[in-house]
Amino acid sequence: MLSEEIDLHKIFKINPTAMALLTADFEFIDANEEFLSAIGHPLEEVIGRNAFELVPKMPADPGGNPKWTALEAALTSGRREAYQLERYDIEDPTRPGVFAERYWSAIVTPVLDQDGQVEALELSARELTPIICQFRSLEVEAERTEPSAGALPHPCATSR
Repeated sequence: MLSEEIDLHKIFKINPTAMALLTADFEFIDANEEFLSAIGHPLEEVIGRNAFELVPKMPADPGGNPKWTALEAALTSGRREAYQLERYDIEDPTRPGVFAERYWSAIVTPVLDQDGQVEALELSARELTPIICQFRSLEVEAERTEPSAGALPHPCATSR
């Protein structure tokens, strides 16, 4: 099969990883079903909207410093930015102002023009919230049970 016969847009759309394509001004160009499902908005509500309008940035850290996102870092650096574990809460579209705690692994890849300037950003994200919740439940369970003599501490238990 020749590469010209492969529908790359179809691959983008069916990919099990949440993916979106944005302009250098952070406006959505396209998104796949996994991404739309993760943010709770249909494609019609996403295209042409600013990413931070649709998915607001997390508040500043306790020191008052604004937290940069992988999108901003990739745009500024012009290089791929990978965040292995990042908390980024998502607003419930049915309840404005109510955010659900979410954890993600994200990679943002800049698409450069012929002059080396960022013309678009490809965002790939995997939600890690279920894994974080599983670890938390293991930690709670480990704290409830005292290890028997000679037993090793639970690997997910926090040290105090």
